[in-house]
Amino acid sequence: MDLSFDSGLLKLLGVSLGSGWDDDSAFTGLILSGSAFPGVADNGQTSLTLATLSFEVLGAGSTSVGLSGLSANSFDQGLIYQMSPTLDIQATHALALAVPEPGSYAMMLAGLGLLSLAVRRRG
Repeated sequence: MDLSFDSGLLKLLGVSLGSGWDDDSAFTGLILSGSAFPGVADNGQTSLTLATLSFEVLGAGSTSVGLSGLSANSFDQGLIYQMSPTLDIQATHALALAVPEPGSYAMMLAGLGLLSLAVRRRG
């Protein structure tokens, strides 16, 4: 899988594959690559977690995170289910990022200071 995002606004902290998947990223050289052998059982589930991505927000703004696996680009990309043809994956999610402003931290510290002063006066 190929992952795209604005590195000026987001920092990738980690990738964890869903339950039942083996991490193949070292073998394929991709950020996200997994396999399930002998396969994933079809228990009538309506969703399946392939992976969870964790990011740190570096700045406020709008950005998107994109994930794609196109079999035409590489034989090891896409989603293969049993002996079916490879399914291409393309997903993009738009995000609005909010970062606490320095004034918020100052207000929180002032509030904690007032609380500690009130506790001292009672004690």
